[in-house]
Amino acid sequence: MPPFNAAARAAEIIVLFQNALIYTVVLRNIDGLVQDKDHSIVIIIISTAIGAAGVYMLECAVQAEIVNGFATSAFKPLLELADFVLKVGGNILVQLTSSLAATLAITVFASAKTLLWGFAGAFASLTLLWLLQETVRTAAASRERSRQNPE
Repeated sequence: MPPFNAAARAAEIIVLFQNALIYTVVLRNIDGLVQDKDHSIVIIIISTAIGAAGVYMLECAVQAEIVNGFATSAFKPLLELADFVLKVGGNILVQLTSSLAATLAITVFASAKTLLWGFAGAFASLTLLWLLQETVRTAAASRERSRQNPE
């Protein structure tokens, strides 16, 4: 058994607390978002996905400023705060998008008159997951290229 590492355990507890907080916030708000909104849940999903992508791009921009030396100035604490808020806000939006997509898939599958509609719900959910994955990969690659080749 490895020796006890207090710093690693503290970091683990903080991540656990943050994940539980995000999950609880999303869980408590998901019902209110989808209640009586059968026709607009897709718009809500698209909106949260776009919001998550936008927050991710802002987070990348803040990280670039921190890495590029702006962090040595008096603005370092503000940038670190902005980075933290964007990271948590992005996590909330990703969790919200995921929960909404799952809710939509479950609703479509549960009310499906045929098996084809159930597959359609599953396909829509998988498509959203793929789009999120590709958006994050593309944004990360773009940020990495711009970091390596500053203009």
